[in-house]
Amino acid sequence: MLQKLFRRILSFILRFLCKLTIAKHDHKFIVVSGNYGLDLFSQIISEMLYPEYTIRRQIFPSSWDFSIPLGILGYEDKRYSFLGWISIIFKTLFTLFLSKKSSNWIVLRFSSQKQEIVDYWLQIVDPEVTVILNHDKNVLDLYGDLCRKTKSLLVVSSDLGVRKIVSDSKISLIEIGKDPASNVILNSVTELKKGSRLSMEFNINDEHKSCDYTIIPKGRFMVDLMVVAIATLKGLGLSDIEVSEKLLRAEVDLDDVFEDLSK
Repeated sequence: MLQKLFRRILSFILRFLCKLTIAKHDHKFIVVSGNYGLDLFSQIISEMLYPEYTIRRQIFPSSWDFSIPLGILGYEDKRYSFLGWISIIFKTLFTLFLSKKSSNWIVLRFSSQKQEIVDYWLQIVDPEVTVILNHDKNVLDLYGDLCRKTKSLLVVSSDLGVRKIVSDSKISLIEIGKDPASNVILNSVTELKKGSRLSMEFNINDEHKSCDYTIIPKGRFMVDLMVVAIATLKGLGLSDIEVSEKLLRAEVDLDDVFEDLSK
């Protein structure tokens, strides 16, 4: 009984501390959701956006309701003792009052399949950018409110039917698919001696154009992740040249990861 009461109080306090932290530092959030590939995509998009964006990435997967608050506050994601939680609360309050403003873009992973956990996270986070990687069509039952709360850019697969729930919103919606109504279409993938060439078609901000990109990793899984990363960068307003430069930078920084996945 006391444990449940403490947990309920702790849940409220962590949410409160997160909101104070977000307000003071003006943090902005990129939320990545999907059934798999979240960690790798988070790495890729973080490398691509740096250094123009000051990026902080959630290291641990979101395995329980306190994962997101701990990630925002900058603590290791684990189950603390009573004294451990009290220490976190006082350290956070101390830091809030004494630290200088330090705004970051924080990449978070929403991976829970429990509605009450997702609802709790959404009481804390209003994402600027949401990327839904590979959910099935039931995603809207669980993450519909995440799509609705997104402020600027929503990147999804075109077959999820997201357009119907954000039709009145002013956000930029990037739908990736094969049908002509999609904003981003992957026309072909050509395997090279080292890497792949992606031939893509874009219809973003009333501009229709085609472009080829060369990436190091091979394989459908990696190609799909890179297509989503490219679509995200385009949705954020980067030019073709800037996207190519970001791809090159990410491939240098993540070369070991890509090499292992391509074997």
